[in-house]
Amino acid sequence: MRANLIKKELKEARLVFVVALIFLVFTAILIQVSYPIMKEISKQPIPKSPLLPGDLSQQLNLLTDYKYYVWSQWFPKNLLQALLIVALIFGASALAGEKSRKTWEFLLSKPFSRREVFLYNAKVRLLVLLILTLISSLIYYLVLGFFKTTTFSLWPGFLLGSLAVYALMAMVFSLGLLFSAFSSRPLYAGGFSFFVVLVFSILSSLLAKKLPAYLNLLPNLTAYEIFSSFNFPVISFLLAGFLAIALQLVALFFWEKQDLL
Repeated sequence: MRANLIKKELKEARLVFVVALIFLVFTAILIQVSYPIMKEISKQPIPKSPLLPGDLSQQLNLLTDYKYYVWSQWFPKNLLQALLIVALIFGASALAGEKSRKTWEFLLSKPFSRREVFLYNAKVRLLVLLILTLISSLIYYLVLGFFKTTTFSLWPGFLLGSLAVYALMAMVFSLGLLFSAFSSRPLYAGGFSFFVVLVFSILSSLLAKKLPAYLNLLPNLTAYEIFSSFNFPVISFLLAGFLAIALQLVALFFWEKQDLL
């Protein structure tokens, strides 16, 4: 019976997984193809304009460094943004989806406890999110290595960078799961979750210089140093994991107390 519950979750996550993977594979190829174009753009004089950032020329020069370009276009940008959407969808639809489809009564009529339904739901979706993260980065790694074999020596950076981004996505998923636990519509749960993520991102940028480094989860877990020097932020990673677990425990509380709310 538990195997059927796992199959159910995998089936529900399949479409989002496939669409996200196709998008990320296309993005991986596009990043490699666009590198020569970026090098040419960086050689052109930048016109002065109040609408353009003052350090635009410096930023473009940084992107001519292949290693920096590879990192900047993937971990803090395309991979993070794509997985953010996937994590929100997975989290927001996890429990609210059961209610909106009127399937949670059916599940609870089977020999499953509420806790089991919750745990299998969360674990399977987190596992699918991890697999998507690792496979996407692996394909990116192979695409880049095909054109530039020296990229293969950076495999620890690809692995560590992917795990760091996944820690952030586990937090986002858990936040969506929390709102999903006391909502009957995935859209509402996703909307509230996105709003909190947006506020968190703004506060992270505003308070970046006032907080200890390990508390700046967004910039710390997408830092260039993880990829370039394999300097993994263990404390930030563990803190993100702790917050994800805490959010899931609160979500479990609401899920188990539905009849009392």
